[in-house]
Amino acid sequence: MAEIRSTWKGRLKLSLVTAAVRLAPASSESSRIRFNQLNAKTGNRVKQQLVDAETGEEVPREDIVKGYEYSKGRYVQVSDAELDEVRLESTHTIDIERFVDAAEIQQIYRNTPYYVMPDGNVADEAYIVIREAMEKAGKAAIGRVTISSREHPVLIEPCGKGMSLTTLRPEREVRQSEDFFDDIPDIEIEPDLMDMAEVLIQKKQGHFEPKSFVDHYQEALRELVEAKVEGVEPAHAEEERPAKVINLMDALKKSLSAEGTSTPAPAKKRAEQPAAKAAPAKAPAATKAPAKKAAPAGKARRAS
Repeated sequence: MAEIRSTWKGRLKLSLVTAAVRLAPASSESSRIRFNQLNAKTGNRVKQQLVDAETGEEVPREDIVKGYEYSKGRYVQVSDAELDEVRLESTHTIDIERFVDAAEIQQIYRNTPYYVMPDGNVADEAYIVIREAMEKAGKAAIGRVTISSREHPVLIEPCGKGMSLTTLRPEREVRQSEDFFDDIPDIEIEPDLMDMAEVLIQKKQGHFEPKSFVDHYQEALRELVEAKVEGVEPAHAEEERPAKVINLMDALKKSLSAEGTSTPAPAKKRAEQPAAKAAPAKAPAATKAPAKKAAPAGKARRAS
């Protein structure tokens, strides 16, 4: 297996238990088609130059420094040495602050995924203890880490034999859904529409299969590039015609038909169907009245 390049190295700390760990990106965009900028007349690549905005002269990279614009056109310079002095504990340590249910973390807060790996055999035991304890408790850990001069809240979860870490967006960077959904009206949906939608959902149920997710645009770009490299005229995609406007009921019916599923009976019709007749109850078995004792002959004559 190729050597895994680490993005960050440090310690994972749970109270007094410390494990040496390293992070590696859990996703990669290296397979994407990327374009360079060329001079259309010569076919040569175009270089981007760093130029002084006022003098127009090119600035060597060694003369580039960081600056913060504190008012219009006025900057304060900050050197790399000064930035290095702003050290946080999270620069080299992921200190676990609390444990939570991972389901509580809304997807909107999740940002970049990493794999957390032990950094050396010495760390293995502490690393495994932390992972196994989280696995057994069914919890995920919240902590903080500084990556690329920026501190991130993070979510750490068991992941197979190891752990994953996902950087989280702070509250100030997340737009609240109420700002976008307040104008959606409260509408009472017809039962028939809901019934058909539920049947359609049941028909399309399945399992999460990452292999089925293909970036069709990247695939089309790859075919275009390969065709041009081989000197072949690239195939042109047919223009998709807009679908005819139909009402929601017809759209659901056609969707169910396309899935090979019949449309459920209307709710009103189902309500009107008579309930199944209950089986007649069995009559209780007849009980014989106790036989009366025959009256003495003399008494019988007097009673008559």
